[in-house]
Amino acid sequence: MRNYALDFFRIIFTVIICLHHFQGTINFKVIESGYIGVEFFFILSGFLLYRSYKKNKNDTSIDFTIKKLKRLYPEYVLAFIFCFMLHIIQHNQKLSQYIFVPFSEISLTQNIGIFKGAFNYPLWYLSVLIFGGFLIYELLKRDESLFLKVISPLIIILTFSLLNSLGGGLENWNTVYGLYLPLLRGCADISIGVILSKFINTRYFNDITKKMNGHKIFTYLIEIISYILLMYLITFKTNYEMYSLFFISILICLANYSNSLTSKLFNNKIFGYFGGITYSMYVNHASIIIIVSFIYRKVLQYRISVYFLIFIYFAILIMYANISKLIVNKLMIKYNNRKIAL
Repeated sequence: MRNYALDFFRIIFTVIICLHHFQGTINFKVIESGYIGVEFFFILSGFLLYRSYKKNKNDTSIDFTIKKLKRLYPEYVLAFIFCFMLHIIQHNQKLSQYIFVPFSEISLTQNIGIFKGAFNYPLWYLSVLIFGGFLIYELLKRDESLFLKVISPLIIILTFSLLNSLGGGLENWNTVYGLYLPLLRGCADISIGVILSKFINTRYFNDITKKMNGHKIFTYLIEIISYILLMYLITFKTNYEMYSLFFISILICLANYSNSLTSKLFNNKIFGYFGGITYSMYVNHASIIIIVSFIYRKVLQYRISVYFLIFIYFAILIMYANISKLIVNKLMIKYNNRKIAL
């Protein structure tokens, strides 16, 4: 059964990431640390990865990765082509000048340490998700107990200790000791999600939730405080952003507790629809930023309120996300029908 509370979080963190990237192009700060939203998606991916692992015991790590690519790659490619063409138009460049650049993005290797940078820059998350997810799934297949009890805690502790020692928080794009930090960060977050998913299916979680049933006010207070502190960490630049991992984990756990405030308020079908277009919004928002920024500078000549501009940006983004998803769905239906006919 679909958990719509998780869809609610998908919507919130997608909006945060899209706003974080857009505000940088108009020199207007609404949130200082919107990149924290990426941590939620990595952790959620690990959470769902472990569920998939338990449900499809016969799947290899290659099977798992292929299924994920079938679901994500068609829209990823369409978004890349759109963004690529906009860059060429924007900078008035010849296609021949970019002949080698697309290969890293098409192969999803643009941000795993081999190559760095991309036209559709937010999609570094996808490259790390695919390769990091493959690695984590393979480690689970090799020895689930060893991964959960030893390897994943080590990955988490070493990664965030390293990031903390280097300074600058979660956003570090360097290679240290031969390790590309964004890939390591993604693997650590995915590992957190795997541990959470395992924990929620243990008797310990059931025992805790039974005790919480008798202390609902206390539970609600924990939720509200977690929301407030997480939003504080996202809104302002602080030295405590690592704590966001803790609060995100709490909220994911509470979304899976039926008597929580989160479940009661947000486990609603209406969030399922909007949650269903968050991936389309994510893969296309860099392209919409180019379009809206151009309109703001060249057409409107900075004559409208920044807040109204943000409203226009999200309106266009949501509209295009629906169009993009519709195009991909129709193309995939045609492809599958042709495959069946053959």
